[in-house]
Amino acid sequence: MDTFGEVLYDHHSLYHPHYIEQYHPGAGIFINSNENDIIFDDSNQIHNGHDSDEAADTMRDHNYMLESVPPVAQNMLFSEQNNNYYTPFKVNSINVYSDYLTDDDDDDDDGDSDDGHNNGEQNDSKRKYCSNKKNISGKDVDDAIKNAAAKLKWYSRTIEKNAIQTKRRSPYIPHGMLDSKLFEYASKYLKDRKCLNKMDVITKLPKINVRRISSHYEMSTCSLEKKIACEPKAKFRSIDGSCNNLKYKTWGKSFTCHRRLLPPNYSDGVAEPRIAYDGGKLPNARDLSSQLLPDVDVQDHKLTSMTMAFGQFIIHDIARTLPLANDIRCCPSKSAKHPECFAIDIVRSDDILVKYFNQTCINFVRSIVCNPCALGPREQQNQATHTFDMSQMYGLRLNDSLALRSFRGGKLRGSLTSTYPKEELPPKMTREDPSCNVRPKPPRFKCFETADGVRASQHPALQSLHTAFHRRHNQHADALSKVNPHWNDEKLYQEARHIMIAEASAMIYGQYLSAIFGRKMMKHFRLGLNKHGYTRYDPKLNPSTFQEFITASGRFGHSQINDRFRVLFSEDKTSYAYNLRDNFFETTIVSLGHSAGVLKGLASDPTQASDNYFVNDVKNALYRLRRDRTGRDLPAFNIQRGREHGIPGYVYYLDFCFGYKVQQWNDLVTFIPKKHVKKIRQFYKHWKDIDLFVGGVFERLISGAAFGPTFGCINGIQFYNFKYGDRFYFEHGYQSGSFNEEQLDHIRSVASLSSLICKTHSEIKQMPLNPFMQSSPHKNPMIPCFKFPEFDYDLWEDKKVVYGSSQSSALYPQKSPLVMTKMPPAIGYSKKYHFQYAPKKSPITPKISSLLMTDFSDRKDNQHKSSL
Repeated sequence: MDTFGEVLYDHHSLYHPHYIEQYHPGAGIFINSNENDIIFDDSNQIHNGHDSDEAADTMRDHNYMLESVPPVAQNMLFSEQNNNYYTPFKVNSINVYSDYLTDDDDDDDDGDSDDGHNNGEQNDSKRKYCSNKKNISGKDVDDAIKNAAAKLKWYSRTIEKNAIQTKRRSPYIPHGMLDSKLFEYASKYLKDRKCLNKMDVITKLPKINVRRISSHYEMSTCSLEKKIACEPKAKFRSIDGSCNNLKYKTWGKSFTCHRRLLPPNYSDGVAEPRIAYDGGKLPNARDLSSQLLPDVDVQDHKLTSMTMAFGQFIIHDIARTLPLANDIRCCPSKSAKHPECFAIDIVRSDDILVKYFNQTCINFVRSIVCNPCALGPREQQNQATHTFDMSQMYGLRLNDSLALRSFRGGKLRGSLTSTYPKEELPPKMTREDPSCNVRPKPPRFKCFETADGVRASQHPALQSLHTAFHRRHNQHADALSKVNPHWNDEKLYQEARHIMIAEASAMIYGQYLSAIFGRKMMKHFRLGLNKHGYTRYDPKLNPSTFQEFITASGRFGHSQINDRFRVLFSEDKTSYAYNLRDNFFETTIVSLGHSAGVLKGLASDPTQASDNYFVNDVKNALYRLRRDRTGRDLPAFNIQRGREHGIPGYVYYLDFCFGYKVQQWNDLVTFIPKKHVKKIRQFYKHWKDIDLFVGGVFERLISGAAFGPTFGCINGIQFYNFKYGDRFYFEHGYQSGSFNEEQLDHIRSVASLSSLICKTHSEIKQMPLNPFMQSSPHKNPMIPCFKFPEFDYDLWEDKKVVYGSSQSSALYPQKSPLVMTKMPPAIGYSKKYHFQYAPKKSPITPKISSLLMTDFSDRKDNQHKSSL
């Protein structure tokens, strides 16, 4: 998964949960009627002098599950026979988050406390002041906007002051960030002045019509969806991911908000990072990383390092959450503090970063805020498209994609290796980027210029995968031009891209997910490829990324990272190994033409086991450049990122996924080995404080999978949504971008990462059948490269139409209205049978108890790895 999820070196939605339209009774916010002021009642009808549909366009649906039962997770209950626990009711999300979103002050109505009479008087006074808290008038909203505008000026001045004192290059702030901060400050004002608790913030503030705000403050990012014009019959995806869903045009679009499974638990209910259950500080993130998540060498006996590398490659396709700016300095913390700083203090005097670098602080900047065009809690922006469309190679916006094209034969621009024979590489940056680890003396190689920016050059493994897929696109374009010489550059580019995305998706759902989910989980979440026929797109399913996935469960692969990698060659070349710490943003190995050796090494060497152990190269030397005299810590970043995104504690996801309520420390033993529960208890004061990432990596693994039950629950829901909520997913039938059956069967039969590596690297002579699994003579044999089947481009020969025609052909299969109107939810199609029905049980309501709770595999500790 996202093996290096923190983006520290790069430039820098609306969510409509169609299946979630419920609010608990009494949740409506009442606003005093005054001229055109908005009035909300318990039925949530809108009356403001405008048409209700028009007014609804200016309001945000909740970014979380609220009262409805979450998809796929709703029947993930315990089996009484297997675990002696039984939950007779379906999980109701509001019962989960009402615990952490209800302020203690609301429960202390009698004023009793240890402080005696004085505290009681204070509570009486507060109750009197807050007696009208549910009455928010139009004047209140106006006052909130004025206050927010004043705070926005302070925000900008503080950033300018920080830039001057820390000698930053520029105090630039994206305009969308300012829009988002305005909503944030206005929400804080209303929360404080109207005595709203956290529950009120997430259920009531988003329902206030933002027309009043937009009339006072000119915003550039609240009309994005209205400006999008979609072509329903378009065969190819848009570059930015818009129009994937024809009703909700921004679902999956780049530069939109992440979604949530559970509402955020910000300390102030709006934006401030999560704090401890008792109101104090949470355990220091660096302390947790260095003491609770040590460097222990436990190799996986099943998976190869390709699992780690490919996981990062595909996560970069669907997640790109950046800090506000690259050059913001939060350390030392006594300097002019930037308002988006959330630095990690190093508190232990024996810390290795203190010993070697005299470092007492790790720089950490909060993520760019997403503008949801509504009041309510802070949300974060995903700059990537939210679906598997190879956006890390093709671009996030149209202008980005155009800059990467050669405009000759549909091919991408490229560069060449510095050694003979010359081989194609992604293009190099025209200017030296300060984030790149360029050598002071020749040979000096710049970072690669890709749609993913400098992030694609993080380390040789990722660079090599980008190289392979870059070459593969150009191979597709060349071959298509021979079959269809009349096609122009645009047609060749789009068709090659169409095939490339399908080929990559087949590798993800056909090989990679099987390696990390295991057979039972794959079957449960219906993530595998069909043997034949089509799958069905669900237009009610939002494919966008979940916060819990991008901050925690999708980062399980961080523990799989090795600190040393081999570069393997054939007999005529000498193999060697490199240290990860010395090759962050260093492109020398790949520029010299050694990507084949890197990829062969990844497919040959075992990865580290998925557990609570992390190598020192990412704990103490993450992204270190030659000129750096400081260290960074990836597990600490994961913990800190989850807190600043307001991710609720780990135990709430046990409740969300399984209906399992933790009432005491010993209850955790059901999921986490007892010895690890004892360790965790030494750092956290309360079980409700445990960070989701920390709790997840300590869980017993599901048999055959690379993660435990809670990460399995979140990852399963996420990949299910990626697949069935994506209109352009390559197996879906009778969509504008669908392949015909012969093309689809062919893609499924030939798509393989090992095959792709062989086809793009002539010096490689053989590869394991499945590069994610360690090779063995019987289960996963080595296959000579010439035995991997060739791609049959004749299936794409355009015999009947020219580019732009709407006539039926092999490239433009006509939709059958009869089949579409009668297609049930779990249907597949085949040539032999008109209909092929899936099992009667719906994929949205499967029982997962025995799967997640009975197939745990024990973890084994091993000797400690060498220190940095």
